[in-house]
Amino acid sequence: MCDAYGIVNFESANVHVKGMGEYRPVSAFSYLGRYRLVDFPLSNMSNSGIDQVKVLVKSNPRSLVEHLGNGRQYNLNSKRGRLQIIPAISSEGVDVNNTDICAMLLEAMPQEYVIIAPPNMVYRQDLDQLLQQHQASGADISVLYQNVDNAKSAYLNCDVLRLNRQKGVLSIDRNRG
Repeated sequence: MCDAYGIVNFESANVHVKGMGEYRPVSAFSYLGRYRLVDFPLSNMSNSGIDQVKVLVKSNPRSLVEHLGNGRQYNLNSKRGRLQIIPAISSEGVDVNNTDICAMLLEAMPQEYVIIAPPNMVYRQDLDQLLQQHQASGADISVLYQNVDNAKSAYLNCDVLRLNRQKGVLSIDRNRG
């Protein structure tokens, strides 16, 4: 059982899909006609034993709320589980509080750990195993990532982590292309 609180964050400002993005959040985009992108992080969390999850949504939440319902399809509406959908609060002009976590309205959580997942990535991950590796490392923060060889051409306007296994993150650069 994964002793962590789950947060499915809203997509970053650099994720923009012309046309569809004006009517629904990226997390509510259809995948293979049956699923939505938000299904992947929610399934990863539910299958890893996380039963307290908040889903943050930046704008146009109707389609996402309709799809998620009460969380029954993810086994998050049990006596101890809960799925919450939280619209982001705009804090434009207030740089110090303009963060993703600020939009979440933190409350006292019995879990010691928080797992934050993006809503626009398709992957399968045992988050309980990731949490165990994090605890064993003694690190303050762990990042799940995938090495790629074509980052400079395929991932423009994205943050790039320069990693060193012994020292951790060396720098974070913006890939301008």
